[in-house]
Amino acid sequence: MNYVISTDDNFKSYAQVLINSIYFWDTDAVVYVLANQYSTVIADDFRQGVNVVNINVNIPFTRRDNFHLTSTAKLNRLTAIPELYNRMDYALYIDVDAVVNAPLKEIDRKPETIMAVKDKFQPSVYKQISRWAPGAMLLPEYKNQIAFNSGVMVFNFEWIYKNDIHKKAFEFACQHKTTDQPSFNFAVAGNFEAIDRRYNWSVNYDDLQDTAILHWHGRYKPWTGAKCHKIWDRYKCM
Repeated sequence: MNYVISTDDNFKSYAQVLINSIYFWDTDAVVYVLANQYSTVIADDFRQGVNVVNINVNIPFTRRDNFHLTSTAKLNRLTAIPELYNRMDYALYIDVDAVVNAPLKEIDRKPETIMAVKDKFQPSVYKQISRWAPGAMLLPEYKNQIAFNSGVMVFNFEWIYKNDIHKKAFEFACQHKTTDQPSFNFAVAGNFEAIDRRYNWSVNYDDLQDTAILHWHGRYKPWTGAKCHKIWDRYKCM
């Protein structure tokens, strides 16, 4: 399966831990790391076989404009869509604050749109955008559209590219100086396939169960000793 990760200079060592976990469970994995042209991220930063895709994009705002934006690297995946579309049909995107902890064969397929896990905390697109981009003017139908967590997604690049999802999301992010999750949800507008929560498990908020992808979204991260950090440490030592 193809995997996509986005990182910058501050997070590239954590990206390597995620990459270790991917290869542990999928020895045939093809991994692409998205890096902004202004970063120093290169292929030699990672294990052999990892592809680094340099993204030429200017993000017109910083974390000072929105504390939710922990890294502008998250927006690389929006602007990288044309390049990725030329290389592959579909891929699994995973945030760097996550690890793979089981085989992922069930989601190794091209979806009609995208696949993702329903967002636990802001279940509707309207609620999510109201929190992350409160100045946005939304149509009433957004209240009935289901939102997803963008930390783990299977992309159908043809659908995203031909429907300008990446452009709509990036324009929304720039206009409202916000992060990728509300921007993706605004552009996708509920048109996604929901997958089981075990593929994007909220480690900081739920007890550990039969989990395929552990995701430490939120304030507490595994590299600072968060809950279940020993699982993350296992892949760090590989």
